[in-house]
Amino acid sequence: MCANPIKSTTKPQISKKAMVLAAGLGTRLGKVTQSLPKALVCIHGIPLLEIVIRRLILAGFDDIVVNMHHQADK
Repeated sequence: MCANPIKSTTKPQISKKAMVLAAGLGTRLGKVTQSLPKALVCIHGIPLLEIVIRRLILAGFDDIVVNMHHQADK
């Protein structure tokens, strides 16, 4: 009879994926978003999109996609 197989003590790496929805017009923000997409509006000097991405990274997400449409070239 065979001995017990060696069991791995490391956990397999599982990619955590996130999608940030940033395609809206931001009409409820009024004049703030006339020339700037809402994802780039700064809060305490940091763009909102950067805040969201940093928090996702801290939460363990390693595959992040940003869905853009309105003013995507900015």
